[in-house]
Amino acid sequence: MNTEPLPTLVSGLRFTIHRQRDRLWYAVHDPRAGRFVRLGRKEYLLASHLGDCRNIEELLQRVNDFLGNESGTGPATSEDAQTLLAWLGRMDLLANSNSAIPANPEKRMVIGLLYSRFPLLAGSTAELLSQHLKFLAGRVSLLAILALILTASCMVGAHWGQCRAVLGQLFVPDAQFWWLAAWLLLKLVHETGHAVVAVRIGSKIRSAGLSLIYLAPVPFVDMSDLWAISNRWHRMLCCAAGMLAELGLAAVAAIVALNTSNEALQYFCCAIAFMGTVSTFAFNANPLVRFDGYFIFTDVINHPNLWSDGSLASKAVFARLLNPFQVQNQSIRPLMALYGLACLAYRILIVVALAVWMISIWGGLGWLTAAWLGGATFVAPWLRARKDKAPAPIAPQTNDVATAYRWRRPAWFIILLAAATCILLLVPAPIQPATPGVVDFRDAQTLHTAAPGFLESLLVASGDIVQQGDVIAILANDEIELSCRLKAIEVSSAEEQIRVGRSQGKLAECQALESKLQSLQLQLAQLTERKEHLIVRAPVSGTLVQLNVAGETGRFLDEGTPLCVLADKSNLEINASATQRDAEVMRSAIGQPVFVWQSGAAKVLGTLQGVDPRGSDALSHPSLAATYGGTIPVQTEVTNEREQLQLTNPRFDVSVRFGADQADAANRWLVSGQRVWVRLPNKQQNLLQGVYYWAAAKLQSLHEQSKQNSGRS
Repeated sequence: MNTEPLPTLVSGLRFTIHRQRDRLWYAVHDPRAGRFVRLGRKEYLLASHLGDCRNIEELLQRVNDFLGNESGTGPATSEDAQTLLAWLGRMDLLANSNSAIPANPEKRMVIGLLYSRFPLLAGSTAELLSQHLKFLAGRVSLLAILALILTASCMVGAHWGQCRAVLGQLFVPDAQFWWLAAWLLLKLVHETGHAVVAVRIGSKIRSAGLSLIYLAPVPFVDMSDLWAISNRWHRMLCCAAGMLAELGLAAVAAIVALNTSNEALQYFCCAIAFMGTVSTFAFNANPLVRFDGYFIFTDVINHPNLWSDGSLASKAVFARLLNPFQVQNQSIRPLMALYGLACLAYRILIVVALAVWMISIWGGLGWLTAAWLGGATFVAPWLRARKDKAPAPIAPQTNDVATAYRWRRPAWFIILLAAATCILLLVPAPIQPATPGVVDFRDAQTLHTAAPGFLESLLVASGDIVQQGDVIAILANDEIELSCRLKAIEVSSAEEQIRVGRSQGKLAECQALESKLQSLQLQLAQLTERKEHLIVRAPVSGTLVQLNVAGETGRFLDEGTPLCVLADKSNLEINASATQRDAEVMRSAIGQPVFVWQSGAAKVLGTLQGVDPRGSDALSHPSLAATYGGTIPVQTEVTNEREQLQLTNPRFDVSVRFGADQADAANRWLVSGQRVWVRLPNKQQNLLQGVYYWAAAKLQSLHEQSKQNSGRS
């Protein structure tokens, strides 16, 4: 007989009974660690009788007396008791456990690879704020949200063309601030919905604050005590409240977007409507990730440990596939294994999608972030599992575990704070100060028509190399040719009249005719020159880098119409537009080397050639304007039927050229018309400065765009 004394449970544990049909399970709340664990009927009876029995045999006899009259539950065995005691010891639920437990788990800050949590409000404060909104958690509010969703769905379906046009403008590189603002607003409303319903059903709120999930900032409300609510319909309603709040806000945003003429407000509302529906169904309502939809699903099927059971079942499948001839201790449940594999596939899909997005947006930094994301999602859990399987070393005994923990926690916090400060202040930012520019050809010549006419033939193509005097195009103008013939006839007639007059001795008439002849000859020369201009020739040798009339044979071209651009393809330069602050920095570094780069391409070294002494409020390069995909906010003005891009703040033109040793790299990586960035010389900023200036620039851009949209409306 085993006479070893049995350990007892720690004091202060609270048990909540959960029933669904004829099944019972128990939620155990440990207030020291602020967590809930789940026990089955047999495990609960074994744990609750530990303090009343002297050994395992007595414990098993007492528990089996209770279980003898219950159907569907087998008798408790010695193996069940030993397994339960080992599990209770690992979970720090035995009175003789020496594990350190935080004194105040509600205010605990969690920092992890994929999930970090920073409490900002105490649970009592969050509950007090939610009390004022408790009236929203009722049948009337639910019916109102459903009516809004139905109304918005009908309006979007009726105006789908307009919605699709606005949605197409959301996925542009400069829309990060709009997405971030919409995301934070949606998640704030989401967590508010959880908090309001939690207060309504009597569940305690532990804390509220900000968390980071896969690098995404997400407000949170800690409702771990929701398991203390035995009514599963109340728990399901509390889990669904956040999604209903998001869908209600998305419906309101869609209705506003379809009924406003303010472009900025319409853009923001469309971002809210799109994200509030897509993110809700893709993440929150999805039972494959441990968000609201998962907990609702587990309550529906009455399987609280679905995630861990599915994970174990999928691991058993992989173990069977990798070692088909090895005897497996765990049987494979097909449905549970299928759920676990589906969860794994969905996690892989999310990680791959995030990695592709980060690489396309951040370039080299995106590769590092994607590697970290993959390691934190798959490699770190695998290493942690291997470590858990290894035998733990015997820890030295201490008489004051709480004191040791109190000294150890501030030390780690100070180390992490110092490391973060050093990283922010010493590590250079991935994006350094730069000004936008455009790749252009140096000394390029635009060839215009010198006479009007119909384009009869085009003898060159874009990219051809032409020599000085080569024919580019031939124009046809019957009016000029007819005028030239008639004028030639008039000249011949005047010459004949002069010869006749001289033969007849009419000297006075001949002098008058000679004056007329000179005027006619001058007119004929002018007409002949215009006729010759109908044959357009290359004024210089070079490459035809731009052809404006390709495929337009038969079109009438006015005098002065630009036909093509001739330039030396190996002679590139950068024309940039700088703010006054950046222009002052560049003006002091004229003649020094500067880096030029484009997103996703290598950096090219050039020489800062010059900075205009005076700023201009007219943008000389349209491709730099925000309306054409650039980064500079502008206002469009029409003068003399010509569109002019007016700057909101004066800017200075900057030129960068490439020397003989730099030309090869420039020609290899740069193409005329590309938008590039010119890094400011002799200026480097750290991560903290980079984040500050990036945020300031984005806020300024949004402010200017809002002013522009307000002016239009």
